[in-house]
This record gives sequence, structure tokens and C-alpha cells, in this order.
Amino acid sequence: MLSNYLQLTPNDIISLVGAGGKTTIMFRLAKELQKQSAYVLSLTTTHIFYPTLEQSQYVILEQNYDSLIHKIKLAFKKYKHITIGLNRTAENKIIGLPADWVCNIKKDLPFIDYIINEADGAKHHHFKIPADYEPVVPDCTSHYIIVLSAKVFNQPIHNKTLFRYELLETWQPAVKLKYLGEEEIAYLLLHPKGFRRIYQNKKQKIIFFINDYSHSNPPKLANLLREGVEIEGIFLSGIAEAQIIYGEANGEVYRC
Repeated sequence: MLSNYLQLTPNDIISLVGAGGKTTIMFRLAKELQKQSAYVLSLTTTHIFYPTLEQSQYVILEQNYDSLIHKIKLAFKKYKHITIGLNRTAENKIIGLPADWVCNIKKDLPFIDYIINEADGAKHHHFKIPADYEPVVPDCTSHYIIVLSAKVFNQPIHNKTLFRYELLETWQPAVKLKYLGEEEIAYLLLHPKGFRRIYQNKKQKIIFFINDYSHSNPPKLANLLREGVEIEGIFLSGIAEAQIIYGEANGEVYRC
């Protein structure tokens, strides 16, 4: 199971960032963990589409913090997994919580085993570079899962393949890049203005998750990322439902 590969333990707070499958991973993890009798809270600090019944059987929308805490307590008497947010937009999206609420919820409701947060938006792109205000990651995060899709490999760089493409003008010399080869993707992921700046301390575990990968051996990108930053693991998924086909974590290799 995905949760076993990621070696999650109770009290972990996972923030999913990047592009190309965050929501799928969030609800897949939540489903697996609730089957292990864990109490799981899924949420966003940005926006996500309102979940289907298959993804989450119970959703709480509440803009008052104290009322939200009360409703969460009541909901967990019946459900193992719930999803929360502030409100629902006309586009059927959940408006996310302030980042500090996430840490406060964990303090006020310590019985919650796992919090899974979609902390970034990408408007259905397969790869992104973050703006200065992104991602919206709570300070209490224990795991960063940085997501991208292999569908961008060797694609030309433009606004359809790279979300926040316009920011490259401020990323010298990245503005000169023309294609998303594996070296170029590693450069963007490890750039000081990219996701590298969210690594606050070594206590937080960094995991790269590459979706839509179709080969049996890991890409060159895996080695480039491993050499560029201390990471907990790299996982490759072959299909949209976050089924692991290859993974590396804590010195172990997984092949499925």
C-alpha cells in the first residue's frame, strides 16, 4: 500500500505540493489509512474541487474555528476520514484553511492520527514552479510530498507544460531553458526560488512523487534529485490512481 511505502506513522502531517496528481494521492492515502482504523483529516490550504463520495464520505465547511473544532469532534464519532474547508465556491471548489489553523487543529484534537493537506495549486498542469507566496505549508508539516507528472518529460517549456511559466523571467539563467529534460526539471525543482525554499529544517521529510511513469527503471531525474538535496524517498507511479511501480526510501528499493 502507498501508506506503507511512505512509512507514515501516527501524528504525521503531510503537505502535498507541486502538480500532476496531488488530490489523487491525498484521497488514496486517506482511504488506506482509515482502513487501518486511523482517524484521518484531509484538507487544503489553497483550493480543491469538492470531493466525490468515493473520495470522502463526509465534508465539513465552517468559517468559525471553534465551531469547526466542535463539528470535527462530532463527525469523528461516526467517520474515520473527513474533509474540511471554510466554504464552497460557485465553481464547486473548497476554500482552504489558514495554514496556522492546521497546526492548531492538531493541538486541539490530538486524537487525529494523520492530517493530509493539499498545499498547492496548479490548475491541472503536470509541473509547476511556485510563486513567492506558494506553497501554503503549515509550520507543523512533517512530510513534504513534491509531485510532478512524467508527461512533461522532454516537452517544450511554455504555459501549457509549466504552471507559473511567466516566473522563469525572474529565474536567471532558467529563463534560457527551452525543454523540460530531466536535468532541466531537476534544476527547477532544486532552484533556490523553487520548492527548495520550503525545506525549513532537517526534521521535515522530503519525498518526490513522479506520476504517469511508464518504464521499469527509475529515470535519471531520481539520481539528480538525490544528489541535490537530502530526501526521504522517491516514488514512481504508473497510473493515475497512485499505484507505486518503483520506490526508494531509507535505503530500500521497492518494485511492483
